[in-house]
Amino acid sequence: MAVSICVLDLLSVSTEKNCIESFGEAEEKRLEAIKNPTRRQESVAGLTALKKALGNRAFCSIVRDQNGRPRFEKDMGIDFNISHSGSLAVAAVCDGDDTCIGVDIELVKTEKLQPLLRVAERYFEDTEKEKFYKTHDVLNFYKAWTAKEAKAKLLGVGLAKSLGEKKEPPRAFFTSHYLVLHSGERYVLCLCSAVDGREDIDFITEHDTSVSPL
Repeated sequence: MAVSICVLDLLSVSTEKNCIESFGEAEEKRLEAIKNPTRRQESVAGLTALKKALGNRAFCSIVRDQNGRPRFEKDMGIDFNISHSGSLAVAAVCDGDDTCIGVDIELVKTEKLQPLLRVAERYFEDTEKEKFYKTHDVLNFYKAWTAKEAKAKLLGVGLAKSLGEKKEPPRAFFTSHYLVLHSGERYVLCLCSAVDGREDIDFITEHDTSVSPL
């Protein structure tokens, strides 16, 4: 199974109508219904990143399930997931047997530690808490949090439900973390997929964005 991940700056993306139309009428109407300009730009950037990540892969219209998780209308042997935070949007695409993928990216905020400690106390496992409490390293917080988000998106359930969810993906899954540097900001990106290791993951980035294993 091969994975492609595209990371784009929101401001570098124009509202390309042909890109939006590529993913079908339902997705086009969903975007037209978004009145908030920032939210619309995030969605358009996500679709643009998805198109770049797909490369030469064949694809069709996007539909969404009852939980809002997007997928291709036909079984193309491809799964994808989209996330955005701060000034970045990311799309991850995988193809192969039993494809299943989730991705999350979070802007690292270091100004206030107490809100992160409260979230950790409420939602983290004991081992995750211990690692964060011992070091107060915010990267440990974001690694744990993005892993939870990416797993929830892989499963196709909301985060709140996923935190107590007993259901597991249809096959073994693995998480890989990356540090993304962009315009002086740090981001933590987590990929949750059936890929064990990083050798089959191809990153597509802009010139001012770098990605390294974390």
